[in-house]
Amino acid sequence: MLDQSQVALNAVEQRLALLEVSGVKTPETTEPAASEPAPSPEIILEQAPVAAPELIWELPPELEPITAAAAEASRPPPADAWKPEPVAREPQQPTAPRGPNFIERAISGARNWLFGGNTVLRVGVVLLFLG
Repeated sequence: MLDQSQVALNAVEQRLALLEVSGVKTPETTEPAASEPAPSPEIILEQAPVAAPELIWELPPELEPITAAAAEASRPPPADAWKPEPVAREPQQPTAPRGPNFIERAISGARNWLFGGNTVLRVGVVLLFLG
């Protein structure tokens, strides 16, 4: 079915190309008699020569190359135009070291209390409260 329609389409394209080249006007079609079978069109395998359009080699004025005078007028900016200027920074004061946080101070205080002075008495007091 697809091959048949492709062949028919090619035949119509060839007939149209022949009519366009020859400049013949198509006759008005009248309805054929129902008793007469329509003749099958002959398939022409040759392609009609199509006149190629002539090429234009000139560029439009807006696409013409830039002249030398215009090239000299637009010089590139210097390479260091976009570099930032060095900023003089003031020397910063060294920050003070951080002291111990709350948990570290609590652990240090408990250790000093437990192991400072009379250790045996302090361990006994801790065991008295725990037991």
